[in-house]
This record gives sequence, structure tokens and C-alpha cells, in this order.
Amino acid sequence: MKITNYAFAYKDQPIFDDFSVEFSSDYLNVLLGENGSGKSTLFDAIAGVNGARNQPIPNQSVAYKVQQPVLFPNLTVQEIINLFTQIGSVKLETETGRLIREDFLSKILSRKMGQLSGGERQLLFSYGTHLLDRDIYLFDEPTAGVSFSNAEYILKMMQELVDARGKTVVVTLHDLKEIETMNAHLVTLQAGKVSFSGTKAGMLDLAGTPDFEAAVKQLV
Repeated sequence: MKITNYAFAYKDQPIFDDFSVEFSSDYLNVLLGENGSGKSTLFDAIAGVNGARNQPIPNQSVAYKVQQPVLFPNLTVQEIINLFTQIGSVKLETETGRLIREDFLSKILSRKMGQLSGGERQLLFSYGTHLLDRDIYLFDEPTAGVSFSNAEYILKMMQELVDARGKTVVVTLHDLKEIETMNAHLVTLQAGKVSFSGTKAGMLDLAGTPDFEAAVKQLV
């Protein structure tokens, strides 16, 4: 997925100007940046949900798991899963997605959304999003508030979207230790511009340090 010379302003405040970035379809893409750097705004623009008239990739379908999913307190977990399968018309479940359903979601199908913890909602909506058949998948902080074991499930499920289904997947994550162990394509944002795009090795080389956290801090 390639975005070239994209511009977007919100309430006359420029967010992106002459913005270009390319995301890999061969690796999981991790988007890094401080609060206010434009990560969520970029996701909104790609998904076409922020009122942008010039959507940067208008001819590709997008599945978007937002950072704070809309809460339907009286719907059950089963009803939420049904909504995703109805939206997608076909259920495409990865191997890890199946494990999430069997090992976790199957035990809480009758529980209502208002009874779930934040981490449980993240797991549910990440699972539901992955069922959709789209060209591009955006996951905004899918592991926030999620237990370590369930976060591993989510990351592996997203990786399978790339490896098994050949999809372009872009994710924002807050845990640098989580990112450091991944074989991912890294993109850093700084003040609405791409400050780095490439591998972890390339980032460390550019920053001139073997410390991943220090390298990220230089570039965001």
C-alpha cells in the first residue's frame, strides 16, 4: 500500500502536507509515533472515516479496528461476532483466530458487552475485524489492556493475515519491548512526516545505537 503526496487538514489545521509512505504486504507493519504525531488520524484517513474528501487509497477495501471500539452494552459476544460475519458475508478465520474463538470467546458467548473488561473487548473486536475479507487491515492499539498471553494471540493472528492471506496489515502498539522481538516493517511518524521506514536493523543503524528504545525515541 502506497500513499503519495497526501494532504489533510482538520478544522483548518494542517495534519498532513505532502505526506508519503509505503507499507509492506510481506511483513506486519508497525506504525510508531508519540501522541499527536498523526497515527490515529492517518488510520482514519485511510479508512475514510474522518471526513477527508481525498481518501489516500480510494480503490482498496479497509477493515479498521479502532482504539476504543463502540460499546454496545446490551449485545452479547455471540451477537457481536454475528455482526462481523454478516458485514463480511463470509467468515475467513485464521488458525490463531480459531484458537481465540475456541479457547477464550467460546466461554463468554452469552456475556453482554457491558460485562466485559477492556482487554476482553479488545480481543473480541480484533478477532471480529480479522474475519472480514479486506485488502488492508488497520489495528489501532489492539493489545492495550490485554493480558500478555492474549496479546500474543492477537499479534500472531495479525501475522497470519499477512503470511496466510497476503494482506496488508498496519498496527499501532505502545509496548516497545513487544515490538522489538517482531520481524516487522517499522514506520515512525514525527510531526506528520515519516522519519523512518524499514527494518529494525535499519533503524538501529540510522540512529547509531544498538538500543531499540533509544532509537525509537530519536525518530518519533
